Amino acid sequence: MVSNVITDEESFTMATAEEIVKLDDTGNIIWSQPLSKDEVSSSYIWEENDTVYMINSGFSRSGYFKIPAGKSFIPAYDKKPAMRSIKRL
Repeated sequence: MVSNVITDEESFTMATAEEIVKLDDTGNIIWSQPLSKDEVSSSYIWEENDTVYMINSGFSRSGYFKIPAGKSFIPAYDKKPAMRSIKRL
């Protein structure tokens, strides 16, 4: 499972089943934060100011069907290079 991708002129950010990661325009890791495989499912990420938010839906898709997977939650991360989870809504 992979989230949407946030891009800017120098980098892109995305969430996978294993981590949320920011890469530079050549593919080098700027920062990454591991995610729990037991909790992650389909997700959507966005940035506001210095924070990256992720909505984890608690399901995945198989064709037209939604399948329960992971947990629903909304973590928020500091998007500076020493990234860490700052809150969980």
